[in-house]
Amino acid sequence: VEAHRQAGLDLPLVFAGTGSARGALEAAGCRVTGWLDRDGLSGWYRSAAALVLPSRWQEPFGIVGLEALSMGTPVAAWDSGGIAEWHPGAPDLVPWGDVGGLAGALSVAVGASASPHLEFRRESLMARLEALYGRVAG
Repeated sequence: VEAHRQAGLDLPLVFAGTGSARGALEAAGCRVTGWLDRDGLSGWYRSAAALVLPSRWQEPFGIVGLEALSMGTPVAAWDSGGIAEWHPGAPDLVPWGDVGGLAGALSVAVGASASPHLEFRRESLMARLEALYGRVAG
């Protein structure tokens, strides 16, 4: 919330999901969608100007960001756990805990084009999966 405020963007801050912080987020002027199914979440990814991923714990992978990137949505994130494995990097990936850096990354991400690294694109993943099946079946 603070990074969004510091970024000074005239865009709503939307939280997908629900949880114990919902009331506080709504009181701060944020929109909270509640639980979303796969189609609902995909719709939000497609319509978002950017996804903000300030994970407070060391994400094993952070697949939500990769899902957003696969739909063309840029991701401003803290470098946490496995996020660097799929994230394109600077300027949208900033040191963990750097709220000001995240605000700057969010400002840069909005309106930018985005796509995952080549190894995480559908064509590459399918080719690797088919090769694995070929080896197993072979």
